[in-house]
Amino acid sequence: MDLSKAFDTIPHGLLLRAYGVNSRSCMLLKYYLRGRMQRVKVGDTSSDWQEVRRGVPQGSVLGPMFVNIFINDLFLQIKTVQLNMPYADDGVL
Repeated sequence: MDLSKAFDTIPHGLLLRAYGVNSRSCMLLKYYLRGRMQRVKVGDTSSDWQEVRRGVPQGSVLGPMFVNIFINDLFLQIKTVQLNMPYADDGVL
């Protein structure tokens, strides 16, 4: 099972509602995730800047924690196999 794209696809709004995070902590996480911009460059041509509304910053300390929070319920749904998660985005059935 490949969860490597989990870092890129987590919807911010859904993540911030996970597990009843208190409002103060939720605001802190919201400020951490918002305002990130990206664009695509091919050769000498660049797209317009767009706000990032999904995913977590790769290479950050909090990124793996966010992925684990988001996929935590996966363990509750898979009951007939053994699931090992050696890394945040590397699940093995």
